[in-house]
This record gives sequence, structure tokens and C-alpha cells, in this order.
Amino acid sequence: MTTPRFLALAALAVSLAGCEVLQLGQPIRPAPGDWTALGGDPGHTFLVATGGPTPPLRLSWTYTAPAMTGRGSPIIVDDLVFVGTMQGEVHVVRLKDGEGVGYRKFGRSVESSPALSGSFLLIPNSEEGRASTLTGYDVTEGRQLFKLDIGAVESTPLIVGQRGYVTTLEGELVAVDLPGGAVAWKAKLPGPTHASPSAAAGLIVCATDAGIALAFDLETGKERWRHALDGPTRATPTVGGGAIYIGTERGTMHALSLVDGTEQWRAALKKPIPAQASLDTTVNRLYVGTSDGRFRALNTTSGDVLWTWTAKGPIVAPAAVVGDWVYVGSLSKQFVALSATTGVVGWETELKGRVKTAPAVARGTVVIASEDKYVYGFTMDGPAASR
Repeated sequence: MTTPRFLALAALAVSLAGCEVLQLGQPIRPAPGDWTALGGDPGHTFLVATGGPTPPLRLSWTYTAPAMTGRGSPIIVDDLVFVGTMQGEVHVVRLKDGEGVGYRKFGRSVESSPALSGSFLLIPNSEEGRASTLTGYDVTEGRQLFKLDIGAVESTPLIVGQRGYVTTLEGELVAVDLPGGAVAWKAKLPGPTHASPSAAAGLIVCATDAGIALAFDLETGKERWRHALDGPTRATPTVGGGAIYIGTERGTMHALSLVDGTEQWRAALKKPIPAQASLDTTVNRLYVGTSDGRFRALNTTSGDVLWTWTAKGPIVAPAAVVGDWVYVGSLSKQFVALSATTGVVGWETELKGRVKTAPAVARGTVVIASEDKYVYGFTMDGPAASR
């Protein structure tokens, strides 16, 4: 049955076609399970424990953006998908059919993903000359709330409660009160940081490019601990079950205690780990890809490798864990569903370009982007559409 809300969004899509306008005109209605942050939650676990779409999947729609999408993952909330692009725009499309609802340019480049809380959108962008801004925007009213110069940002912001957190290439962790945009506190980091901050148990966790993991008090910004990894990293920490998991460019996966940063174990995967791991604490499994195309499941208690699958090309984006399945993309254009218990391929398709962006999963749909500028919606059924 066609709902009044769907008809309203359809009318809005028609009226805004071809216009640089991002004003939804009605409040966003989030629901449990919506994908409002990188990895779906503050710990960036990329986990949908139950109720997600299972293979075989069908391509329901394709949206063609005007430029390549940023790293990170799309956002799915209400009936909408939010995607940032490398030419500084945020595009909103309907989850049902991929039809464009609106877009707006926020700067030179959205290198990662925006973050959403209700109708409030927090957008990082990287300007010329290594200067960058952080923008707060009300997508219902189509109104900019603030714009801050906090240094170059290529990470995804994290929203926890009424505060946003972001790392910078100038080596700072910045906390901003929302929706007003006042800087609550800043913490100095030991060097530039591409990895996004993660949160759990009252702590904000970061990992710097130089390979230093740190934890700060969520409210005050006071440093709680730091730990030197075995090498550089740009991988966002994955947090869950009282532990932090971070891979390095030397090919080592580190497991640290969330409480004090002590190392629980390390696993030598031998090749660089470009992206963060995905985590399912309910079965004690960590999933991670490496630059040689190998994708592994590790035991979260010991770090032992449980199984390995090899893609046709490097894996540079996180996977999404949906119940008993793991959705993985690679630079070979592959997009596959692997059995979470065995690593056996259960479904596979070829996208139009290389996969550098993580999947997002909510409301029965897997959304993923590929080069050059494509965004796809996969479901278990439904008519195919494209734009």
C-alpha cells in the first residue's frame, strides 16, 4: 500500500529534480535498526544481529551521483539514504526506489560520511589549502546551523547524545555541542588522524596515523590511556564486548582492553589492513580484509583465524555482518555474501566499479557504493529500478 509519507517524498523528489536543495519539509522518523552512523553504531561494529536481508539478493535500484562517493558508508534512516561525494555534496535518495530527493554542496569534498541525529546532519569537508570545515545542517528546514573551521577533516564524525566528535589531520580530537556548534573541548593527538572516533562505556577511542591508540573521557576530554601499535594505521577502531580492535599497515590486528588499553592479543595477517574490522560479539567473531584480497574471520578471544576467503582484488572497505552472512566488496568489483561460520560464498554479483565504501544495512535493504559514482540498493525481492 502506498503511504501518504511515500507520496510526499515522491512529490518532493519531482519538485527538487535538478535543483541544489536539501530541505525535506518534514521531520525524520528514525526507527530501531536504522543506520545513522558509520558502521551502524557508535562502536562501528557493522553488525545487524537479526532481521536483515539474506541472500540471494536482487538489485532493486541504482542511483548515479555526479561524483565519486566518499569513504565510510551511506546512512539509512526513515525512508531515506544519505551519501556524501568527493565534490562536497550530500545527496539524499529514497530507500524504496533510489529516486533522488535533494542534495546540497557543503565544500570541496566530503571525504568520508556525514553523521545524522534526528533531522540534524553533521558534515565534514576538506577545503583547498588543507583547511576544512565542519557543518551542522537541519535537513527538515533546509537550514545551516553552524560552520566551524577546525582543521582538515577526512574522518567521519560521531554523534553521541547532544555532542559530535571528530578527528582532524592537524592532530586534534574535537567535541562540539549540538545543535549550536560550540566547541566543548579539544584534545591534542600525537599526529594527523584519518581514522574516525569510536565510543563505548563513556570513552571516545581514536587511532592516529602514526599508530597510537588513545581513549578520552566522553564528557571532559581527559586522556584515560594510550597504547602504541606496531605500525601506522588509518583504520577506525572497532569497539565491542569490552575490547578495541585495530589493524595496522604492517598487517597486524591488535585487540586492546577498553578499560586501560592493555593488549589482549595480536594476530599477524602479514599484509596491510586498510580498513576497520567488523564485529559480532554474540558469536565471538571479528571479520577483516587485507590488501592482498584475503578476508578472514578471527576469534575475538584468542585472535586465531577461523576461516579465510580470497577475493579477486584488494579489500579496502569494511564488511557488513547481517546475522549468519557477511557482505564484502573488493577492488575487483566483486560484492559477495559469505557464510559467517564457514566463509563459503552464498551469493555474488559484479558492480560497475571498484568498492571503496562500506555497505549500510537497514529496513531490509543493503546499500553500497562503487566507483565511479554509483549507489546500489539490494533487497530480497522487489522490482528493479535505476536512475
